[in-house]
Amino acid sequence: NNATIIGFVGQDPEMNNVGELTVVTFSVATSESRKGPDDSLIQRTQWHKIVSWDQIRNMTLIDKVHKGDMVYVEGSLRYKTFAIKDGTERNRAEIVLKSLHQMKPKEPQQEPQQEHQQEEEAPW
Repeated sequence: NNATIIGFVGQDPEMNNVGELTVVTFSVATSESRKGPDDSLIQRTQWHKIVSWDQIRNMTLIDKVHKGDMVYVEGSLRYKTFAIKDGTERNRAEIVLKSLHQMKPKEPQQEPQQEHQQEEEAPW
């Protein structure tokens, strides 16, 4: 299975030890927008948990990826089941990282500046 998202990092990646392995986790927000019935803009944001088990990549993630960075993430979707305090089981989706590319957000487009040519005065 494959999952690909482009979004913004929600917090600096965190490193934790699981047995003898190191895991890095962080979240990425993706947004989509549409027009509502009254032509207002409705924006919906989804948060995705990203998990990396690659020991070499993890050091780069910690050093180079930061809150607010725009990233392109490729990975595989995995669901984990866990129990909350009342014993109820919940499912959580996470993307197991295969590759990550940092991106630059696109600049807002500016109106091209038009050169104002002065009209020459007619001699009459």
